[in-house]
Amino acid sequence: ITTLISTVLGSMASLALYRYEFRGKKLLQALLFPPIAIPWLITGTAMLIFFFGVGIGRGLVAILLGHVALALPYVIVVVSARLQTFAPELEEAARSLGANQWQVTMRVTLPWIMPGVIAGGLFAFAVSFDQFVVSYFLSTPGQTTLPVEIYA
Repeated sequence: ITTLISTVLGSMASLALYRYEFRGKKLLQALLFPPIAIPWLITGTAMLIFFFGVGIGRGLVAILLGHVALALPYVIVVVSARLQTFAPELEEAARSLGANQWQVTMRVTLPWIMPGVIAGGLFAFAVSFDQFVVSYFLSTPGQTTLPVEIYA
């Protein structure tokens, strides 16, 4: 579930960061790297405190949100790297031939970035599967993940 959510949200975020200019874009891009660089013990502790603070507590929802928050930056970075090689002229050519924005995205942009989307999804899966510390902090006895069961 984490892989699917992270891949879809990360791909959409990458497209938004690529296509649009908005206030705070550089700050948002800079905030993508701390989850990658901060040790997972600190991240897991911070997430546990945060989820109890907002009333979510521990359980399946907390595990899902925690894993998505940790996997999302990996997907965004990988898909954004693939978008850097994209030629905007291809979209312009498709529009000049009568394609609407949906058709341009589905038939031009998405096929171009698909290798990055797949690689980002694989990274999301690997990161989620490797999240023992975060899973251990956020799980309850009845709701655990496979890494917690393996290490238990």
